[in-house]
Amino acid sequence: MFKVSSATRSRMIAWLLASCSVMSMSASVSAFTTVGPQVNCGFRTTLNNPIQAALNAGHTELRLVGGATYTGSVVVNGSADVTLRGGFTDCTQAANNVLPSNPQASARGVRPLDAAMALAPAQNRRRVITLQSIELRPNLEQTPTGMGLWIAGLMDVRLERSRISGFNHAGNNGGGVLMFDGQLFLVSSEISNNRAQKGGGIYCSGGQVRLDPASRLLLNRAETIDSDGEGGGAYLQQCTFVSQGRVLPSTLGGTSGIIGNQAGAAGGGLYVIGGLTEIQGGPFCSDLTAPVCLPRLAIVGANSARIGGGVYASDGAELTFDFANLSANTATIEGGGMFLDQSTMRFGGLGSLYPNYDRNHCTESICEVMSGNRVRAANVDAGTGGAIRSVNSSITLADVLLDDNTSAVSDVFDMQFGSGLFQQVLVRNPDRPAPNPGLMAEFRPATVTIRRSTFVAEFPANRVSGEPTLLADPTRKRCSRS
Repeated sequence: MFKVSSATRSRMIAWLLASCSVMSMSASVSAFTTVGPQVNCGFRTTLNNPIQAALNAGHTELRLVGGATYTGSVVVNGSADVTLRGGFTDCTQAANNVLPSNPQASARGVRPLDAAMALAPAQNRRRVITLQSIELRPNLEQTPTGMGLWIAGLMDVRLERSRISGFNHAGNNGGGVLMFDGQLFLVSSEISNNRAQKGGGIYCSGGQVRLDPASRLLLNRAETIDSDGEGGGAYLQQCTFVSQGRVLPSTLGGTSGIIGNQAGAAGGGLYVIGGLTEIQGGPFCSDLTAPVCLPRLAIVGANSARIGGGVYASDGAELTFDFANLSANTATIEGGGMFLDQSTMRFGGLGSLYPNYDRNHCTESICEVMSGNRVRAANVDAGTGGAIRSVNSSITLADVLLDDNTSAVSDVFDMQFGSGLFQQVLVRNPDRPAPNPGLMAEFRPATVTIRRSTFVAEFPANRVSGEPTLLADPTRKRCSRS
């Protein structure tokens, strides 16, 4: 059984390399095998752990029948590249490498307190592990369940059309994925409904995580019995993180991104310590839209925490948002959209690199958006920094719409020390009556340059169908500075 409760990184890697319970695979073995319930399968589900048995036999490509459940934890040792491919109709089709048009994922169950799958590095090469149409999920009759995927050391791991869901690594880190130094690529994949103390979805230290436009971190939670927890979607410590998850046509995956995650303390969507974090949307081009491309915004939305509802960043973290939508995130103390401490953040500014995209598909023709972020407690406005709360940080906003962000003290910005550059920024908020009108922005003290920007306070009567407009109206309060 593969225990993971309290090992350090060095001890974990040493255990994997020294494990005597799993046969090492020779790099020269590359033959595939089939795994499933049929009698002609190379390894049948009647075995206690057929996937581990196939790996122990030296096979490096496992073709699994879809819709079946394969129980038992798996440790992938050795030095060869390994691929697990699910979704085959039966072992005959698997042997002929014929997938159905809509393959059903193959599900892996796991015994309690194990990692569903643990991946060890090669000693002399950077290996590649690929999971295609695989769903990792726990035995929900047991709690806590352990983690989903453990990545230890230098390797490339690819999840393609796969899901890691339902794990509860209580009191530990990394509910869905716990990784050190490796690279994780999500392609049309999902990490959802997992729980841990740090990194409900992903805990990454020193590695790299990349989500393609159709991948998402969804409904993960970072929490403890004391209501703490950091990084509902992901906890990133000196980790490079890139999310391109965005709104796509339903045929290409629909809405993706960092959505609906929660943290008991900080960083509902992301908790970032140092490193580089990029939220990248961009134009979507196809034969149907040619020659004009449609803007598709990368999403960080509907996440929540006490501090930094969407994002919490500290210790020299560098964040960039391009063609991004940071919206509907909630904090109860400060930083509804994001909280920055001694970090650098740039939002927007690269639109000129895509001259053919149609800005008319963006609100007010602005394709960088922070909207509907809140600091609220018990359904009442609270705290400060509805969109952004920053301390000793550097902020650059270029061609950004900030709409209807609220808190009790400073609705949109609360910057303490640090510096800011706001260029071609449109800020618009409801004009709230006395006795608690609130501020749009507070700089205390901070060096801020504002160019070609407009701040608008709108009475509710001027809003059409709940959406603010920019029609000329003498009742509006405007503040513009160049």
